[in-house]
Amino acid sequence: MKRLYVKLITLFVVILIWQIVSVIINTDLFPTPVTVFLSLIVMIQEGILLKDILWSINRIVISLFVATILGIILGIITAKISLAYDSIGTILDYMRSASPVALVPFIILWFGIGEFSKVLTLTYLITTVIWLNTYAGIKNINKLYVWAAKSLGANKWCLIRYIILPQALPFVVTGIRIGISFAFIIIVAAEMNGAIFGLGYHIFAYYQAFLIDKMMVNLIVLTSIAYMVDKLFLLITRKHYKWHLIRGEEN
Repeated sequence: MKRLYVKLITLFVVILIWQIVSVIINTDLFPTPVTVFLSLIVMIQEGILLKDILWSINRIVISLFVATILGIILGIITAKISLAYDSIGTILDYMRSASPVALVPFIILWFGIGEFSKVLTLTYLITTVIWLNTYAGIKNINKLYVWAAKSLGANKWCLIRYIILPQALPFVVTGIRIGISFAFIIIVAAEMNGAIFGLGYHIFAYYQAFLIDKMMVNLIVLTSIAYMVDKLFLLITRKHYKWHLIRGEEN
């Protein structure tokens, strides 16, 4: 309960500082909390905000589903087959250094402005994160478990299912968690061009119309959803698994 009070007091102080800074600087360029809250109410009543949320969440969910499957499969293949790592792994390792924001114009040119290009941008980023964590997890498996399973006659499928994946699972889940965070970050760039609805799209649209209060509403909503999804994901993993993903994660 004490920690809850601390968080509430911190939130109150942040809002108070926001109010003071807005008045000192310029309320047109930096709207007050009250102005932003009133804009939030109006946007909810108009139904635009709900559509934006649903569109953005839909893109993120599809991308996360595809990227998780691809990342885990590629992680297993590159970790267990040296030739695969030297070829596919090298490409993935190189491509994960490329800025997804810089790739957005190329993806739009090559694949158009439809939904596929937006999902592809997100999938590319999340896949590289999950692949890297899966690869690291498999490489850090205790060899004694593998040798013991082989001595008992376990085949390759049994090794993957009962030894490799369970041992690598903490790394995989951490990769998925990081991928979720990255998805909410890059969704803004992915939706800036060719979208009709989406939180990221309307941040850019409101910027062009100089509607700073609505820009801040979308930014706060997007950040809040990302925060809640992260905490929900952490809660689910803690409930179903006995190990902790990251030491000290008690918030």
